[in-house]
Amino acid sequence: MTQLLQTKRILLRPPTQDDAEVFLQAVRESQKLHRPWVYPPDNHEAFTRYLRLCNADNFWGFLVLENQNNVLAGVVNIGQIAQSGLNISLLGFYGFSGMTGKGYLTDALNVICRYALNELRLPRLEVNVQSKNRRSIALVKRCGFKKLPGPAISLKVGENLQAHERWALVPK
Repeated sequence: MTQLLQTKRILLRPPTQDDAEVFLQAVRESQKLHRPWVYPPDNHEAFTRYLRLCNADNFWGFLVLENQNNVLAGVVNIGQIAQSGLNISLLGFYGFSGMTGKGYLTDALNVICRYALNELRLPRLEVNVQSKNRRSIALVKRCGFKKLPGPAISLKVGENLQAHERWALVPK
């Protein structure tokens, strides 16, 4: 997907090889923020794999850039894009140090979710959030996601299994 999405505050665009150095520097600077919640690509080989994934038909990756200074604020991904069968697409996201708490990811998720559900007509978005990750839970709540009933599910993050809550958003 080569779609650009923009608001007054943010630009969302697919990553390119030209983003590697800035991206990897942001990951290095954000390691304390990310652990144990997420393990983004942290070297050139992993970033290249991420770019290949972004070019797959069932995955969209977006860099979240603050518009005024073109600073990398975060990443939003939609994976397992399905328009038939299970009808579930999985959302993932993370911010970068120095850019959190400013509403950039809230803006990005709202724009991407609205686009995915209303324009592309994806039937449903889900996000799995680690049960102890209060900031991410607050973010998905702000964006209209509802917690799905049932027990937490275990998903591998880094080298360990972590309990995750399932949250979903459907078109209005």
